[in-house]
Amino acid sequence: MSLSNADSLLSTLRGLVPTGTAAAASTPSAQQIKQAQETLRKLKLEMVQFNTTPPFSQDQLPDIRRVLSVQREMLEFACFLSLYSKDVNAFERYITQLKVVYNDFATFMPVSQQQAPLLGLYLLCLLSQNRIADFHTEYELMCHTVFCSTTGGNTGAASSVPPSPTARSLVSSSALLSSAHITFPVSLEQQLMEGAYNQVLSANQKAPLPIAKLFMDQLAETVRNKIADCSELTYESIAKDDLAKLLMMPAGAELDGFISGRGGWELKDGRVKFNRKEEGPAVEITAMKTIKQTLEYATELERIV
Repeated sequence: MSLSNADSLLSTLRGLVPTGTAAAASTPSAQQIKQAQETLRKLKLEMVQFNTTPPFSQDQLPDIRRVLSVQREMLEFACFLSLYSKDVNAFERYITQLKVVYNDFATFMPVSQQQAPLLGLYLLCLLSQNRIADFHTEYELMCHTVFCSTTGGNTGAASSVPPSPTARSLVSSSALLSSAHITFPVSLEQQLMEGAYNQVLSANQKAPLPIAKLFMDQLAETVRNKIADCSELTYESIAKDDLAKLLMMPAGAELDGFISGRGGWELKDGRVKFNRKEEGPAVEITAMKTIKQTLEYATELERIV
């Protein structure tokens, strides 16, 4: 099993695509990105010939481990390259493949230095698209994987009840969960749920990797739309300068573009008027009837238990 061609192509990618903390030092040029994409295409074709489907014989393990290591690094480069190309869909495809390697072969290979940065970027990606349910699913799966690795996978034992994903004992004991790349999107999600939008908007400069700006800009747009939705329900109109402070946006062309992009907003004499949608007729809820039904449900549930 020869990996000489794959190693050569991988070496070329290392020189073209900055990863992890190296991504802060430089951004590849358009020519470098194009060259890296062509190299990645050749590397994927090279790796197709290797079979890494279990089971493996004992004699095959060293070779399989080398192949999996090359595949993992190839997918990591593919993830970073897709972000430099601003191709979020490609990033999600590659990270989905990469998570299989991270999770299924966690005990088979040493931990990759790119695991925390890439998983953190994926959490930011979900957050920026307001996919809160997917965000929680990914983070809890991450916590479950960490918990299983510390308990040897014996999650059925009474003493091995998984703690809360936010439990300090679980986070502090894991290099992955306590990494700044993971704690940063987790804290952003908590601020979103608390409605601390100003903290979310001011967090752009605190991202662990500059490449995260792609998602931070999208997250800022999502948050500003949330603030705008709340403002429509709270005010009939608002001064343009006050709206700029709420959105943490300069009161210039950028704000004018945001106002014009919101359907029904009207800017006149320095004030922004919100044209609210007419609400339908209120639905009357009889309090005593609702209370009676709730008590009946509780009584029936108690009988069942």
